[in-house]
Amino acid sequence: MHKFWQKLKSFIKNDNPQTRIKWSLYGRVWREIGRANWKWLLAGVICTTIAAAAEGFSITLVKKVIDQGFIEKNMESLFVIGLQIIAAFGAKGLFTFMKTLAMTHAGLMGATTLRRKLYRHMLKQPMGYFSKTHTGDLINYFTGMASAVLALVTDTVIKIVHNTATIIMMVGLMVWYAPQMTAVLLFLVPAVVVPLTIITRKRRKVARNTFGADASSITQISQSIEGVKTIQAFCAEDKEQQNMNAIEDRRVSLGMRQATLSGMQSPILEAMISVGLFMALMSGGYFIANGSISTGDFAAFLLALTAAY
Repeated sequence: MHKFWQKLKSFIKNDNPQTRIKWSLYGRVWREIGRANWKWLLAGVICTTIAAAAEGFSITLVKKVIDQGFIEKNMESLFVIGLQIIAAFGAKGLFTFMKTLAMTHAGLMGATTLRRKLYRHMLKQPMGYFSKTHTGDLINYFTGMASAVLALVTDTVIKIVHNTATIIMMVGLMVWYAPQMTAVLLFLVPAVVVPLTIITRKRRKVARNTFGADASSITQISQSIEGVKTIQAFCAEDKEQQNMNAIEDRRVSLGMRQATLSGMQSPILEAMISVGLFMALMSGGYFIANGSISTGDFAAFLLALTAAY
């Protein structure tokens, strides 16, 4: 039992320094790049939050549709609710569009700033630096690393903000409409978080290896172009081809590994959603039968549960 708790503690803290998140790196990215574009980032965060709020509001309308429209058969309420649904989805689409523009602008400006700083820094390096540094590594800084910064702003930050806002609002709706059912489903949280955490750590490791493989590929191509006369003079075409084949095979292997890890997330979430829906149906039927919740509460709870996952 002691070993089990030690392993669990190690897993939570992630004691492996090679896989631990370097929070200082994110702080440096913010100081060097993000701070200059904070207005665009803030605008993107606000638009993302409003879009998530509009999605949550549209779920609350489902309860009104079922309780007031279908059960009470109030046609006037249905008309008003229909207009509210149009407004909610329109607001969600508008602010999602504005979020995309704001975050993309911030990401592009951040990547451009990084490339400019890298280029200026590279030109000031001594000649010995270029003799011991592969050309592929230098080129990869301008391509792979700059693209990673762009993805960090336009993809990662958006997902974090959107998912956080969505989860908070959806869980709030679940507690508001059916706190009993929410308590029943709490045990599913570790079943989702633990495997996704493991997959995320493995994906970070594969991403680092992929960066190295990309740099090796660029270096091999660059050196082959620069030394093509020497390669042909010593009849080393086959050897260089073997080196390139090995590099490309490694890139394919890493790409498939990354695709496998990414693809595993969806089945895990789908499985947890199916289990959660099953439990919600069983408990929801019981609570509706004894009058604890209404049919509209149950429908809104199911939609919030699906959106949260």
